[in-house]
Order: sequence, then C-alpha cells, then structure tokens
Amino acid sequence: MKKVVATLTAAAMALGLLVAVPATAQAAERMVTVNNTVKDIAFANIQTPDSSARRYAGLTWQQLTMGQKLLLNVNESYAGADAKAMVANQAAALGGTVVKYLDMDLQKYIVGWKESIEYTAAPIRVSVALPNGADQTKDYAIVALGDGKLAVWGDLDVNANSITVDASTFDVWAIVAGKKGAFDAYKIANPKAMTELTNTTNQRKIGNGFLDAANETSYIYDLAIINDKSYIETAVGKKPSIKVTDARPGKAALAALQAAEKASGAKIVSYQKLTLKNGGTELAQTAYPLTVALTAPYHMPAYGDFAVAVLHMDGSVSIVRDQNPEDSIVQFTTQDFREFVVLWGPEGTFAAY
Repeated sequence: MKKVVATLTAAAMALGLLVAVPATAQAAERMVTVNNTVKDIAFANIQTPDSSARRYAGLTWQQLTMGQKLLLNVNESYAGADAKAMVANQAAALGGTVVKYLDMDLQKYIVGWKESIEYTAAPIRVSVALPNGADQTKDYAIVALGDGKLAVWGDLDVNANSITVDASTFDVWAIVAGKKGAFDAYKIANPKAMTELTNTTNQRKIGNGFLDAANETSYIYDLAIINDKSYIETAVGKKPSIKVTDARPGKAALAALQAAEKASGAKIVSYQKLTLKNGGTELAQTAYPLTVALTAPYHMPAYGDFAVAVLHMDGSVSIVRDQNPEDSIVQFTTQDFREFVVLWGPEGTFAAY
C-alpha cells in the first residue's frame, strides 16, 4: 500500500496555509497533469476532462474548493515478486505475456502536500505509448493490480503505437501482448470516462421552515425532515424537533453496524446519531416512516455512491441507498432514530440494495 506523504505540519494547516485557488487561476492551468519518467515510453496522458477526473479520483468538496489537483506519475515498476507473479499469471491465463511493468501513481496534491490514490469512483481514460520496439502486429491490454484486486482493460484506440484504457485502479500496471483478438472481450469503453461534469455545486443548506433541526456534527452542514408538516406532526407530534450529532455506538451496536458496513463494500464511513423529539419527549421510533435529508459529509469524496446503515430497535441493521440525485445530499427513509452510518463507495458499490 502506498503511504500518504504530508510535508505540511498540522500547525501550518491550522494557520490557513491551504487557501482556495481563485477561479481565474484555476481556469488558467491544467488541474490534471502527467509526469512520465519511463525512458522507453514516449508519452502518457489523461484524456478524461479535468473536472471529471478530479471528482472521479475522490477529491472531497473541501479539496475541490481548495483547488487541489491531480498528478499521474508514470515510473518504472518497483513491484515485488509476488505482485508481478499475480499479474503475469493473469496475463498468461488470457493467452498473453507481459512486455512492460509500470508503476502508475495517481496523486492529489496542493502546496507541498500529496496523497496517492489507488482506486477511483469512476474510470479515468489513460493513454500510454507502447514501449519502444513493441511488436505492432500484436494486440495489447493492461493487467492492473490495485486495491488488492486484478483488473484487465483492453485497448480502446486504433493507434498502433499506444494503448488507451478506462482505468479505475492505479498501482501496478503491466502492458500485455497477445495475438490479435485476444483481448476483444475487455475492450469496453465507459462513457463516463469522457463525460465533463459541470455540476459541482456543494449544497450546504436544506430548507425546512416548520421543523426545528439542530446540527452538532464535525462534517455535516445541515439536515432536515423533508416530509410535509401535517405528515410530520402525525408521525411525531405537534412539537417536532430533530438533532444530528457525531455518534459513539456501544459495543453491540458498533459490532452490528461494522458487520453491515463490511458486507456493503463501503470504503469510507461516518458515524452519526439522530435524536428525534416531540417537545421534551425523545422518540426512538415513529409509527410512520420519515424521510431524512442531510448534506453529504464534506470529508467524503464529492463523487461516488452513498448509502446509510440504519440501526433498528431490535439491534439489526439495514442498508438504505441514497434516494437523492444531488451529489451533495444524502437522503433516506427510516422509522428508527438512533445511531446510523453514512457510507461511501465507488460507483455501483450499493447497487444490490
């Protein structure tokens, strides 16, 4: 696993040295760049539009606001024998052979701080020149090892000198050669890889004028019950209020929530608690389900899939997919107002729920 490298001290960050880049400065330069150090690879580039690549790579709303950029470092591979053997075995199973190992280090960075990214929320299109002297009568693919998994991507371009793939993991890559047609089943272009995402609004306020809502969390800007007034009063009473706080679940609750998180495939989680009251009376459960909307935790990636793990009165846990199409809003329906967990994963993580 690649390590996070941070050259800024916590004190420097607290003093506000990570400032937002003005919009004019952002427009004047590429936010996604490539540094290719491999001598027998003539070029490498990212073709996905900057706005999409940065969000697919997992930048949070906070990082986007600060103007963080992406850098793809293409280097000679330093992978160990075991990793290379896994990749070579996969290549052989496809009828191919490895012609070049590469280290593909995708990083987000700003003002001397950088962090490696091993997987993305959606594919990023990358084009790499074939090694000097490569046999152009062959077919080529990439076999990648990243995030503990093997992936195979077929060549999407018609240029005999290069290989272009829609990649979702960045670590050990191998350029693999085979006979013509050997990798046709893996030549699958993802339309999102070339889509330019223009809607980057980070919604920080959810309006609801008839329900007293309080927020005492570290990463959530606002929340609300979005049902109409009469329905809320029927379910709760004439003096409804709700509060969200950071949660510290007990041992049994934590075990149940963690088991659900693991089963869901979530990569990042945020523990919260909902406290619902009618006047001074706390209600752990309502007779009718209510729909809760909250701003997505701003330390989570701005793009990807969200879901919520809801703890029920009997100690069981349900995974509820995000019901709101807005990237910066997480919405779910529940009758239980206790601990819950906001879950994030790459695109498609919660498709089964």
